[in-house]
This record gives sequence, C-alpha cells and structure tokens, in this order.
Amino acid sequence: MRDRRVLLIVGCAALFAFGAAYYTSPARPGRTSAEGYYGWADQLNYRLEARALRDGVLPGIDYNYDKRHPQPSYDARRRPLYDYSYGLGYPLLAVPTTFVGMRSDPFALPDALIFVAEIVIVFILGTRLRSLAFGLLAAGALAFATPLLDFTVLPWNTSVTTLAILVALLVATDPDEHPVGHGVALGVAVGVCFAARYVDAVFPAAIGTVGLLSRRPRALRPLLGAAALTLALAIPVLWSHAVVFGSPLTTPYAHHERDGTNASDQSLGAFDPGRAPRSFVEDFVTGEYNGARTQGRPMLAAFPWAVFAPVGLFALFRERRPGRLLYAVAAGVSVVGSAFYLSFWAGTGRDLAFYNLRYFVMWVPLWALLSVYGVVFSVERMRRDSTEGSVVASDGDLLGKQE
Repeated sequence: MRDRRVLLIVGCAALFAFGAAYYTSPARPGRTSAEGYYGWADQLNYRLEARALRDGVLPGIDYNYDKRHPQPSYDARRRPLYDYSYGLGYPLLAVPTTFVGMRSDPFALPDALIFVAEIVIVFILGTRLRSLAFGLLAAGALAFATPLLDFTVLPWNTSVTTLAILVALLVATDPDEHPVGHGVALGVAVGVCFAARYVDAVFPAAIGTVGLLSRRPRALRPLLGAAALTLALAIPVLWSHAVVFGSPLTTPYAHHERDGTNASDQSLGAFDPGRAPRSFVEDFVTGEYNGARTQGRPMLAAFPWAVFAPVGLFALFRERRPGRLLYAVAAGVSVVGSAFYLSFWAGTGRDLAFYNLRYFVMWVPLWALLSVYGVVFSVERMRRDSTEGSVVASDGDLLGKQE
C-alpha cells in the first residue's frame, strides 16, 4: 500500500512537471505564435493525420504539390490521398482529444500521459534494481536533469518508441515467472511502435523477446501472444499502405526526399554506416557540422552525466543485481539503435537544429537509470575507500539494496 501511494505521488509530480514545462514552452501554440510548433513540418502533418482519422478519412499524400516545397492541405470531404507523411500510430493517439475541444493542440494530453508513464516505469525499474529511494532518485533525475521532458513536450512520434522500449524493459525484468499480461503489454507496445515508427519496433521487440526467452521455463506462450497481437496491430497499417501507396511495403517515408536526390528516407541510400562515428562526435560531443557550430545542443551538453552509464552497467554485474543480463542486452540494443540513426542522413550535426536528438532521446531513460546507478556505485566506493576498516564503511550504503 505504501509503494502504491509513492507511485501515485511520482505520477502526479511527473504530470505537474510536464504541465509546467508545457505552459512555459515558447514553442507551444499561442505562446509566441498562434500555430506554435504546428507551423513546423512534422507536427503539422501529425495534426493533419489526426484530423483525417477523426473524420474517418484515411490520410495520404497529395501528389499535386511540388515535393520540394510542400504545402499540405486538409479537406475531409475529399478522398484520402492527403498528407500521409508519417506512421499512423502517433496521430491516432490524438484522435480522442479532438473530440473534447483540444483541436488546436490535440497532442498535449497524449504526450503528458506518455511522460507520466515513462517516469513511473523508471521509478518501478529503479525500485526493482535497488530500493525505493533509488527509484525516486532515478525518476527525478530523468525528469529534471535530462532532455526527455523537453522532447516530450514537443510532439514527436519518437515518444512512442521511448515508451515502448520502457514497457519492454518492464516486462523483461519482471520477477514474476508466470505473467498473465506480459504478452499483451509487449504486443501492444511493439505493435503501436510499429504503427508509429516502423523500424523502431525492432528495439522493444528485441528487448522483450530476450526477456521472455531468458526465463526458466521460457515464456513461449506470452511471446507467441505478443507476436500475434503485434501482427494484428500491424495489419491495418500495412493495409493503409496498400490503399494509399499501392503496396503494403511502401511507407510514407518512401516519399521523403532530401536535397533533391532520388533517394528517400526508406531507401538504403539514406544510410551510410561510415558516417556514424563522425555523427556521434557531432551529435553527442561538439554540436558542430563540418567544423561550424550548429544551433542545437549536443547530447552531452544536455545530459553530461550520461558518461556514468557504462559504470552503472559494470556495477550491476559487480554487485550481481537481478536483471543485469537484460540491462546489458538493452544497452547493446541502444548502441545498435543509435548507430542506425547516426548513419541516417538526418542524423548528422547539421540536423541538430531540427531536433534530431529525438532519435537518441528514446534511449535516455535507460541511460539515465544506468547512469544514476553508476553515480551511486562510485560514491559508495569512494566512501568505503576513505573510511576503510571502520564500522561505517562496512555498514554504509547510500540508498539501500534489495537482496
């Protein structure tokens, strides 16, 4: 009962933090301009898709405008070859809010709920790893000392990926060996993630699959249930591709062209693994592109203590914490996922000004959890070293451990 009260307090605090950040955000509609971030390309199309879905119209792409200078339009009376520019999963979340008078900014409430869920899940994961106090510290650090809040206040479909990854990690590390809802939770998370951001669904799927298969006995039934539910959620999306684009395997990203090239975001030409190391330096360290400073901040400027994440992972194995192998798997997937987007042509330092850190903020909750563990571990080691041989050293423990 006590933990439930704390859980409620954490959720309410997260909601308050989101509300304060949203109210003071200069980019929100009505703050410094009427449209706010809906004057931006991605957010405009999210809202257009949400409105189309609200009116029972399947959004699409209007081929009558110049693709180099698109001017998206919306008219519910016309057939659905309109503005199907991103996956339907994220715009679908805003459909209910358009019915309750939130048409100018229909994503504010869904994003608030996503942020609350993320903070609550990190609190639960932290409590499982070490103690209730550690869970509170991890949740607070994630909310107030990382770029997660800023990138969730702004409508980005990567927020769906972030939550899906956390749900998968929650399922994978659950000590309950006979879960009832794990397959459902994982299936919904991966399915909605696929509907929102296609390739990103691989990340929570990998984490959740390893978590269910690593149990003894293996949780095959929940895994099969998750796969079936994911497929059930994916079929309508693939059907929409067939209707609008002529093939279920053609996504809206096939129509995203860059710099007038013939390649699209869906093509292999959009990715170059050879540029990933340089993009890492630009996006995470220097904030530069071709030697010139860009407008956006690099990751380590907004989240410098992320450097403790490897220390935290090492500490999990040093202290033989439950779930350490799953955290190692998740960390490995985060490296692969980050490398994937660092090789993307919008993953270089040039696009920091266009918030391309959203491709990596999806991993910030995991990195924050590991980093807080690394900080606590390092401080405890220094305390023990400075008071070696004393009673305080043998009994001292900053935040307690659940053995």
